[in-house]
Amino acid sequence: MFYSEWHHLTCVQKSAEEKKKDKGMTESMVTKIVDNLQIRLEDLHVRIEHQDTIATENSFSLGISLQEIDLYTTDKNWARMYLDRTKEANRALAMNKVLKIKNFGVYYKTSERSLISQVSDDDKSNILQTYSSYDDATGRIHKHVEDYLVAPIRLEIKLTQNDPEVALANRQNLMNLLVSLDQFCITVQKGQYDNVQMLLELTSEYMRFLGEESLRTRKKNLSDMNALFKSKGLQVTKNKVRDHFCRIYKNQLDIILAADPKKPEKLKAALVADLRNSG
Repeated sequence: MFYSEWHHLTCVQKSAEEKKKDKGMTESMVTKIVDNLQIRLEDLHVRIEHQDTIATENSFSLGISLQEIDLYTTDKNWARMYLDRTKEANRALAMNKVLKIKNFGVYYKTSERSLISQVSDDDKSNILQTYSSYDDATGRIHKHVEDYLVAPIRLEIKLTQNDPEVALANRQNLMNLLVSLDQFCITVQKGQYDNVQMLLELTSEYMRFLGEESLRTRKKNLSDMNALFKSKGLQVTKNKVRDHFCRIYKNQLDIILAADPKKPEKLKAALVADLRNSG
């Protein structure tokens, strides 16, 4: 009986020690990963295009361009290094991180003529390369400068994280952050402003149009939308949108008639015809 209890106690102690050891190994691994996390991206370009075949001045491209982003660990002199604070000799060392961002910008080009969705693969590369052409003297983008809403920035951030015990003993800050930004500029051209305003108007009208419950009210809204499209020079596009909405209403009427079979089929045809002839 005594041996059984002693053996059980020994197993429990070993299990607790193993759990503590496993926890220590996990914490050490996480510390190493965080201390030496590195991220590096080069020549990133994300682009969205809209082509308007009727009113070509409403075609646009929206995108972000990035020359480089680099995150890495350094020593106290800001030189790259591998840091292992799990070793006893390095436990009191501070962790230093550097983040560098080169030429990150957001552009919005109105009346876009060079749409990569309409050209060959070679021409796509040529168009995109114009957004990654940098001046040798300044290191800045020197093409499409007027199209950028947020002018390409160059940013450097330096972070120092001191060991809590060392910081407390030496009355130091737990963290020090140094941010260096050479310039930050937001520019909105008149064409960009007008284009965004038009998109917001159309989106607002479309959401209001879909939010109405009365078919008669929707008919009036459809006429208002047709007038709005016409004022923007989108006469043909208006007809396509109107036909699209009519298909939506026809499906809704099918549901209404299915729920109430007493309504004659000609009512549906009349309402759909009425909608098509609106505006």
